[in-house]
Amino acid sequence: MLTTAVFAICITAPLGAIMIYTLGTKWLEYDGDDPELLAKHGIERSSNTQNDSERQPVREELEVQDISANGVDQT
Repeated sequence: MLTTAVFAICITAPLGAIMIYTLGTKWLEYDGDDPELLAKHGIERSSNTQNDSERQPVREELEVQDISANGVDQT
């Protein structure tokens, strides 16, 4: 019984991942915030919010820390 369960998981898990990867982009599509849903939850969409097509990708500069062995005795 345990062997059958493990075998079923080993077969269905990869198939499920492939199905989600291929069909997820076709079935799930973001088409903006729903004004009715926002109003229901009491959230106002700010007027300066840009449409998805107008948004620029966010690029942040990361601070790099020096993790070299300065000050550590390497004898």
